[in-house]
Amino acid sequence: AWVVALGWNPCLAAAAAFGSNCSQPMVNLPLNQKKPPLDMSIKTILYVEDEEGDVLLMRMAFKHHGLAEHLRIVTDGQQAIDYLNGAGPFANRTEHPVPALVLLDLHLPFVSGFEVVEWLRQQPHLPPVPVLIFSSSDREEDRIKSLALGANAYLRKPASGFRDVVWQIHQEWLMPT
Repeated sequence: AWVVALGWNPCLAAAAAFGSNCSQPMVNLPLNQKKPPLDMSIKTILYVEDEEGDVLLMRMAFKHHGLAEHLRIVTDGQQAIDYLNGAGPFANRTEHPVPALVLLDLHLPFVSGFEVVEWLRQQPHLPPVPVLIFSSSDREEDRIKSLALGANAYLRKPASGFRDVVWQIHQEWLMPT
């Protein structure tokens, strides 16, 4: 099952850690099950990642699902803040819209993922954008700290490929309710 591949269910983990309800349980699908096409209705995802290999895997996963045009990538924490603020090279909101969701690595150059999520949660002029930490770290302290700073979920990067991750994120975080 997908949850087993990632190692844990972030919604249930957050519910257990913070005593909240898990209103959107993870969908358990076999890893190779055929999935329906995804409809993003012009939603943008900001992926903050400095590892070129992970960026390539994410681009391939979005392309596989026909969503490549919805993915925006920045490679360090300061660029993430600038993008979210619409500053500098990201001032054109037609080209760089406020994302519907942020996928955020923790260990980034210049400004860490922890600092980005903390900064974002202190910006009243920005909409409450969901932040999913997407990290290879299996340190419990990292998960707890990121959730305490305001991240909505903590996902461990799978060992190979991100196709199922993209599908799951779409189902859990981007589907209209």
